[in-house]
Amino acid sequence: MDVTQQRLEALAAAGQLAHDITDQRRRAAESEAKVRAIERAQATTEFDLDGKMISANDNFPRSTGYSLREIVGQHHSMFCSPDHIRSAEYRAIWIQATYNPIVDLTGKPVRIVKYAFGVTEQVQLTENVTGQISRWNCAAKSSR
Repeated sequence: MDVTQQRLEALAAAGQLAHDITDQRRRAAESEAKVRAIERAQATTEFDLDGKMISANDNFPRSTGYSLREIVGQHHSMFCSPDHIRSAEYRAIWIQATYNPIVDLTGKPVRIVKYAFGVTEQVQLTENVTGQISRWNCAAKSSR
């Protein structure tokens, strides 16, 4: 193989490497954009493997009514404590959520991420409509 051919092959290999790196960067940017979109749309919080909250995005406190200071470092069961439910400070919060393991390069779970939507208003609306329908049914039965 002559020197010109070697140079052409080296240039082709360098071009392929540059293309591969550009493609990797594009995929990484796309993945990051998807994560940012999820963060904007959903309330998210991260837990360690013992269930203590590590962090939460801005949507989580807005959905729950708790500040980050109140929840970070606390066990996630704080939202369901029987004593808290009976207290005057209790806030009924309804969320629809998924818990997702985050694994390291070996596949070992290292933390849990919860993606959630606040659905308190929808639940309250459903309860109000259901109550109204029940009242209408009772009124209809009593008028017969």
